[in-house]
Amino acid sequence: MTLKKESISFKDSKQFSKLFIDYVNGTEQLKPFYSYSPKLESFKQIIADKSNEGLNREALVGVLKEQYVNITDTTLQLKNIELLLDKKTFTVCTGHQLCLFTGPMYFIYKILSTINLAEELKKKYPENDFVPIYWMASEDHDFAEIQSIHLFGKTVTWNNEHAKGAVGRLESYSMDTVIDELKLILGDSANANELIELFQQAYLKHHDLAGATRFMVHQLFKEYGLLVLDPDAKELKREFALFIKDDVLDNTNHAIVQQSIDELSKLGFNAQVNRAKSIVFTLKMVFVNVLKTMEMCLVY
Repeated sequence: MTLKKESISFKDSKQFSKLFIDYVNGTEQLKPFYSYSPKLESFKQIIADKSNEGLNREALVGVLKEQYVNITDTTLQLKNIELLLDKKTFTVCTGHQLCLFTGPMYFIYKILSTINLAEELKKKYPENDFVPIYWMASEDHDFAEIQSIHLFGKTVTWNNEHAKGAVGRLESYSMDTVIDELKLILGDSANANELIELFQQAYLKHHDLAGATRFMVHQLFKEYGLLVLDPDAKELKREFALFIKDDVLDNTNHAIVQQSIDELSKLGFNAQVNRAKSIVFTLKMVFVNVLKTMEMCLVY
């Protein structure tokens, strides 16, 4: 049987904003807002620029080694962690919330795209190494946003009355009733049982949601050398403490974001980030921006 391969443009899929479509199409009016075009050839300049940044690779490597101490089958992961000490090694990163049971399908697509890009970059620039990383948004405080999944027309909800603070720190033991409910929906097929076993190993045998998610993602993608990073680590936070102080006291990040919003609005684009005065929002924005730099990422 021969499979027929077809493709559809981003625009025709009707799943993306005008801003995104114009960006990938290289629309002239958007060029002042970004440094690199979304093309494989752009990474030559990205690599050159990242090579000139002063980054604490040792801090990142130390944190990753500590986070993988209790994970098994990590031959490729430990190799990639060591590669990060080499200045010719770069990371290709994606990030996502700690959704239950991976959450929406695009969680999987994002990770696969990151792995694929790392492999393509190695072919294009063989003198360098590229490590795929899934960055967990473990310090997100919006539990309500991640406590439910929708599957086959049904909603499964993790009712945790003690949930507060960073979601990555939430104890995952109370997920047993959620997994039991999931069993009824998935049925008793071999594939269903395999998934249930994975979820039980992840959520019921790890202390918190971050650890459970790391284990689950590792089991799904370990053969590709994917690294899972939990940024909720004091060693990493030390690396951007000055940026946090600057943003809280001088509101630098907010001013830059608002200027971009105003300029994009004049061009007819909807704001991707809306103005907010709270320190929580400011900290969250600078946290994301600084980590993108600290992790010496080729951000994807």
